[in-house]
Amino acid sequence: MPGHNRVGRRTSLSAVTFAIGACSLAISAWALAPAQEESAVTYSTNDLGMEFVSVPAGQFPMGCSEGVKPVECSADEKPRHTVQITKAFEIGKTEVTQKQWQAVMGSNPSSHKGDTLPVEQVSFQDVQAFLGKLNARNDGFLYRLPTEAEWEYAARAGTADQFAGAKVANSLGRYSPADDWAWYNVEQTQPVANKKPNA
Repeated sequence: MPGHNRVGRRTSLSAVTFAIGACSLAISAWALAPAQEESAVTYSTNDLGMEFVSVPAGQFPMGCSEGVKPVECSADEKPRHTVQITKAFEIGKTEVTQKQWQAVMGSNPSSHKGDTLPVEQVSFQDVQAFLGKLNARNDGFLYRLPTEAEWEYAARAGTADQFAGAKVANSLGRYSPADDWAWYNVEQTQPVANKKPNA
């Protein structure tokens, strides 16, 4: 990817969590394929140091994972259905950091400050302004938010598990946490890339 013409490449930048206004990015994915070794994952980096991972086209079962308790899925996750991702895309390796947001926007709206912490307290409109300024840089990438299907495809990383990579009972529960993959019972955001990535 670096070293050849990137104009026209569509790079998914971030998924927005509206409840807390956090601008976050997903990691890599290879849906319905065996987990890839880290060396097989292809990254590209923009001039701000944002890393993006290539995600191939493919299909995956979207929605509530098989075998989960009914209370662990909301109504909009049912029925589980197959989704076809028809075009390869790139998605951010981590959440957008406050340092990256500051470099583009000139301000930092986050409550918990730190260069390597994910930016938070941003609205959908804030993210659209961020994307507009990124695209105005004309760096050969075309930045956009991923679709819900693209985000889930990347997050599942080729697994059908409820929590991609976390294979413990009650993965995100208080007494048997998935320490390697997720933060839990913390009172503020944590630095990006301190947990294991999915495949």
